[in-house]
Amino acid sequence: MLFLGFTKWILASLWLFQGILGYGIDANEALGLRNLTRELFYHGYSNYLDLAFPLDELAPLSCKGLGPDFKDSHNLGVNDVRGNYLLTLIDTIDTLVVLNDTEGFHEAVRKVIQHLTFETDTKVQLFEATIRILGGLLSGHVFASDPQYGFQLPGYNNELLTLATELGERLLIAFRTPTKIPFARINLMKGVSSKETNESCSAGASSLVLEFSMLSILSGNPEFRKAAENAFFAIWNRRSSIGLLGNSIDVMSGNWIYPVSGIGAGIDSFYEYAFKSYILLDDIRFLQVWEESLSNIRQYMSSTEDYYYQNVYASSGTTATYWVDSLGAYFPGLLVLAGELESAKKSHLYYFSIYMKYGQIPERFNFHTKTIELQGYPLRPEFAESTYYLYRATKDPFYLEVGKIILKNIEKNLRTSCGFASLDNLQTGVRSDRMESFFLSETLKYLYLLFDESNIFHSKFQDFLFTTEGHLLPINTLTHKAVNSYKRQHPGTCLLNPDENYAEPSFFSKIASREDFDYVFEMVESSHQHVVDGIIDPNGICARPRVADVVEILYGNVLLPPFKSTERSMNQIYVPTLIGNRIRLIKYIDNEYYRIFKIGNQRAGDNDTVYLTDPNYAMFMSLQTLHTPTVSAHLVSVNTKEEAYSEFLHVHEGTFEEPLQLPLAFLNTSLCNKLPFSLTPGVAYIAPTGDCSWLQQAKNAQKAGLLLLLDQDPRTNKTKLMQESPSSYFFGLIKPYVPPTIHLDSNQSFVLQWGNITVQKVQKDAPCYFQNSLIENFYVCETCFDERDYLINRN
Repeated sequence: MLFLGFTKWILASLWLFQGILGYGIDANEALGLRNLTRELFYHGYSNYLDLAFPLDELAPLSCKGLGPDFKDSHNLGVNDVRGNYLLTLIDTIDTLVVLNDTEGFHEAVRKVIQHLTFETDTKVQLFEATIRILGGLLSGHVFASDPQYGFQLPGYNNELLTLATELGERLLIAFRTPTKIPFARINLMKGVSSKETNESCSAGASSLVLEFSMLSILSGNPEFRKAAENAFFAIWNRRSSIGLLGNSIDVMSGNWIYPVSGIGAGIDSFYEYAFKSYILLDDIRFLQVWEESLSNIRQYMSSTEDYYYQNVYASSGTTATYWVDSLGAYFPGLLVLAGELESAKKSHLYYFSIYMKYGQIPERFNFHTKTIELQGYPLRPEFAESTYYLYRATKDPFYLEVGKIILKNIEKNLRTSCGFASLDNLQTGVRSDRMESFFLSETLKYLYLLFDESNIFHSKFQDFLFTTEGHLLPINTLTHKAVNSYKRQHPGTCLLNPDENYAEPSFFSKIASREDFDYVFEMVESSHQHVVDGIIDPNGICARPRVADVVEILYGNVLLPPFKSTERSMNQIYVPTLIGNRIRLIKYIDNEYYRIFKIGNQRAGDNDTVYLTDPNYAMFMSLQTLHTPTVSAHLVSVNTKEEAYSEFLHVHEGTFEEPLQLPLAFLNTSLCNKLPFSLTPGVAYIAPTGDCSWLQQAKNAQKAGLLLLLDQDPRTNKTKLMQESPSSYFFGLIKPYVPPTIHLDSNQSFVLQWGNITVQKVQKDAPCYFQNSLIENFYVCETCFDERDYLINRN
């Protein structure tokens, strides 16, 4: 979070209209919601102090304290966070400041000074210890020591800073690697074990700059900042040739272990700290990283209409998974800070539509099947955080309504007699006995600030930055002097539209009255019926979705970068080779044709034409290249009383022949094992899918000569395939990873998959190398010329 004051150049118009509430929620209701948030906070915090302190967390169902799992050191889900170091108290300490609770803050500081020790035999995650404990101690020290903020503790002698410095010194041992990328875990008493894993995620290794830099500034020891900075740039300097980071890395060799890139889990706070480190330190290098990262995110990860960002292979930009995770809900808030307000609104709307579908945002949501990919809601703050940022930027009443829905759901569904429980399953409502510290440190903090228009951090103290854990760090001359050599004149990166704010109370929400408001909910098969109708403009426009379908294909290995990149000249895009260039096809509403929306690194507009200039273009059309059997696609089932027939389309040497009807036969066994009997020639057999992987079934189908596999639950099975073998999903036609079996939907009405590439209904005159779908803006150069010719001619 960044407040105006000191940084006018970056958020010039976010808080010009103080004291104005939207039409949907008036000042009295906002005050009631603020007070409810405060009451919910103290319900969780007081019960932690009474029932769990000095242990790390509160168990809200069993009403007891939780610490590390000393019996099982490999229980990383617990031990990465619980370090036997007063976790919830320290993580929550500056929330008391936000609530203007001076007495409570002083009491918390005294408890930390009295009880905290790091001489404990616990192995914790470096990232979690930094953002929760080190960040909490530093923020607590700032407010306890500086009289200008009004929370100075009488008799305070920098004890929190002393503890923070001790923790920082213990954590520095993790950075002793050849790459300067730190180990992910460290024992607070014994250091890094010789048997410690070399694997660390990009976010965990690089998102330490804010806390370690502030520790250097306050302690006078530059080694902390230097270590965190070296780790950040060690990760960044290993980006792929197209500028994307992998998810996890070997800290000793510097090689990527999981070379998949995204904005969510494993990488998320790298981007957050790139931009926020620039704000805190005035260091131009971090801004350059952010600007390049954002450009590459948009180039390779954004959905067709920029509502969400998908995970892609770092080397090629090819889709790797089909889900968004709940951690990614932070990104709209970060986009607000960077002045990217329209993108922030669209992304937030997408997450809100998911929220409305389930009452919370699940850990993973599959945007292809529109179902939950991974259950659970551990009281995460990211969506509330982005809601708060967007309200401060726009003052649109819609975001107050969203905050109200979040708050009421917490009170209704997650409150227990002694705290707040996480959800193990959003669909069944099954709860788990854990209250993560970030619920008090972030979730309720952002909601309180959302409803508290007159909060001191909205008026009196504006020069603060929120860390990724929601801790407040001051932006001042000390932080901006930290790295003088990398300063430059402020570029004025934020150009917010002044119309985004309301000069007078608005009767309707601009967000809820957007043309795409209904469309976004349709994207995830959700509903906004619980959003107050009074904030929606009755004269607004309900726009039809522009895009009807999206298909992506790739020739070649998904892990390889393009052999040759695409080039643009005016309205013409030249493709030297299809191999390695990801192709995204879209079909608009009321249009029979597909268009190339994006090919390689070029985005094709409505007036653009894409040319394949490869002299060997014929290879993409040959039967041998396609690896098709004589029958390539299933068109329609013809049912009679006597027999069931299925019509197929023939492909021969790149041309289409007349359809063929074959009798259908259904098997009652899956293809997880080899068939124990022989098949009758000339019959199209359909087998149900089993519990084994799709890859195994496809191989057995090919060995048996089986033509079709029927999926009883096509969404579930496709999801399973993507989880088990993502590299085989969009396999290249030059070297397929999976045999070209045909995949039908459950009613057999059209082809769902062919050769593990999504297939649409057949157009007989379509180029066969695009899965029988007619492409409107794609042409093959019959007389292919040298690549240098068109590059010279275009200049």
